[in-house]
Amino acid sequence: MRLYSLELVNWACHRKLNINLADGLQIIGRNGTGKSSILNAIRFIYAKDARKYLNKIRNGTRSARVKLAFKMDSSLYEIEKKIYLDKNKSSTATMTLNGKLISDNPTSVYNRLQKEILPENIMEKLVYVPQGELTGLIEDLDRKGGRQELDSLLGLDVFQRVYEGTQKEYREKKGGYEILYNEMLKYPQDTELNIRKEIDELNKRENNLSKINKEKKALINKIGKKIAELKNELNIMQKTRKIRDESEKKIIQLTGEIKASENRLKQYNKALTQIEDKIKYQAKLEKKRDELIKYESFNKLLDELVISEEKLPDKTKHKTKIKQLKALKTPNQDMLAEKYEKKKSVYLDAERKKAIIKQTLEETRKYLTNLHELNIDAKCPRCGQKLTIKHLSREEKTAKEKITSLEAEAGEVDIILIKHRSELKRLENAVSDAKKKQIEYRHLRDEIRQLENEEKRLNDTIKSLKTALKLKGYAGESPQLVDDKIRELNLLRGEIRNIREETTKIDEYQTEIKETRKNLVKQSDIKKQLMIKLKGLVFDEITYEGLVAEREKMQADESTLKVLVQKNESDIRETLNRIGELKEKRKQYLMLQGRVNESKDIMNLFKQARDEIYHPSKGIRRYYRELYVRKLGMLLTYYFKRINNNPKFREISFDEDYKIEIKSTEGLFGLAQLSGGEKAQLAVAFRIALIELLSPVRILMLDEPFGSLDAEHRELMAQALNKVSQDGQLILVTHVSVDCLDLPNKIMLEGY
Repeated sequence: MRLYSLELVNWACHRKLNINLADGLQIIGRNGTGKSSILNAIRFIYAKDARKYLNKIRNGTRSARVKLAFKMDSSLYEIEKKIYLDKNKSSTATMTLNGKLISDNPTSVYNRLQKEILPENIMEKLVYVPQGELTGLIEDLDRKGGRQELDSLLGLDVFQRVYEGTQKEYREKKGGYEILYNEMLKYPQDTELNIRKEIDELNKRENNLSKINKEKKALINKIGKKIAELKNELNIMQKTRKIRDESEKKIIQLTGEIKASENRLKQYNKALTQIEDKIKYQAKLEKKRDELIKYESFNKLLDELVISEEKLPDKTKHKTKIKQLKALKTPNQDMLAEKYEKKKSVYLDAERKKAIIKQTLEETRKYLTNLHELNIDAKCPRCGQKLTIKHLSREEKTAKEKITSLEAEAGEVDIILIKHRSELKRLENAVSDAKKKQIEYRHLRDEIRQLENEEKRLNDTIKSLKTALKLKGYAGESPQLVDDKIRELNLLRGEIRNIREETTKIDEYQTEIKETRKNLVKQSDIKKQLMIKLKGLVFDEITYEGLVAEREKMQADESTLKVLVQKNESDIRETLNRIGELKEKRKQYLMLQGRVNESKDIMNLFKQARDEIYHPSKGIRRYYRELYVRKLGMLLTYYFKRINNNPKFREISFDEDYKIEIKSTEGLFGLAQLSGGEKAQLAVAFRIALIELLSPVRILMLDEPFGSLDAEHRELMAQALNKVSQDGQLILVTHVSVDCLDLPNKIMLEGY
């Protein structure tokens, strides 16, 4: 991977900045010019938490944007991230590959960078070197904790966590094994053998009880068959007795029913004779009813006539309303309205004139005030000529006279407004009263018309009702007489209706008589047949009671045998339950024995994994450590020789605690024996070696690497960095000018 370009908007002190990173970069400038913020912008692209960079948003703005482009495997990637000070806005991020969007949110972009490009921990611990921390990594190796830091970078801390997890798991498995083993000690030594013997004895007892029960059940079946034979014979005798009893009851019942039918037949014949007499009487009543029917129509028409006459309107009230209508006639409303509108127009013109005078008066007074505040050298605001004392006095006099004139004119307009306002109010009230009277007049006029129409309709109705009464034969009978005739008519109708209801039963009575005679013949025939059948049924009570006694004795014997069988079956169930309990106990014992053995095997397995596979000094962890350290030593030797060029240094390696050992022609060197420049060169070589070992990206970002070096060591460091830039990509920040530092691309950041 190679960084291509960087674009900053409102980042730190930069409003907008575009930087070419393709050939590496040297950033030069004084303190406070935003040099380090450029490196922080690249770190921001790879960071998971954008909030820790909120302080990089430029003062006076609410958001910042960073865009980084880089090439990898001939493909162009572009990442753009934005952060906001507003709490209701979340940071945004996008990633494109050759112009095509592949990620559109911060989480997706971060995950792609972690898995496919450059992890954040490699960027922060190896690629980026903060100011004053160039030699920090190799110095940490000589102090306690440095080994853990390098283990973390090499990925060997994973094995440490696995080792600690295995140790914890072993202790848990050992505790579980001890609990199971102590549980096993509660059982006697010969537990399984004793349980097996007891099960065999119980099986023998269960077999004996089952054999006895089988014999008794056979005897119960034999007795049951004999009881069934007796029961069948008794059932036959019971049926014979039952048929005799039912036949006797039926004969008695039929005798009663025959007598009841004969009585019912007599009653129906008597009822038929009475109905024939009532039919003759009904004809007389119907004739009288026809003579009284006309009084119903008289009553209805008379009621309607009375109601219509009562609804006729009161003549006195009608005349009073006509007088009220004449009194409500009003003068011409349109003429009053026209006069009101004209007066209103005059009033509004006066108000507008007053407003114009008031505005002109305010402007003139303001003009006069401004004249008082003018210097003698100023120009006249009205005519633009140079202002003199005489000119100023003339302008003031003119303004005062205009004010006096306007005030007088305003007073005259106020008098006119007061006069017109009272006249306008009077006209407005007159128009309002005229409108109310006109509405009341129309309402009363409509009411009188309705009353007249109703009176005409009622008179027509009364006339038609009287004509109808005359046509139906009404001869002036009193209402009381009409009511008496109607009551008499209703009584006749009720009596006729009752007679009709009784006469309608004639067919029913005739049908009942016919049916009763038929049933009487049928009942007599059935009685004769039952009498014949009763003579042929024979039942012996003594034989029946003997058979019952014999069946009861056999049932008692059967019950006794069943009780014995049930007791044996209960003993068998208890025996089988005990056998089941013993088998379950044996099963639990064998399961516990298996769990103890299994727990012991698992415990030993975890112990073996802890002591032989994941131990810090053994197994796979030792293999990978030796492999990585050997490769790191070879790379470190190669890069240090390229940077240093001193032939006395031959080889660099590590002891088991990762302390650096430098073999030279003068013997074995430690880190403390190197000069400041050599230590800085070794630190650069160490980071490059780690980056090559752990990451596909060959980039190094240094912040003020010359800050703690003297002039001679700066030159040496610069020569080393020139060689680094030839093999990879170097971006560094410095405010110190180093002559021999020769990076292809430089930018100079100006002062404040």
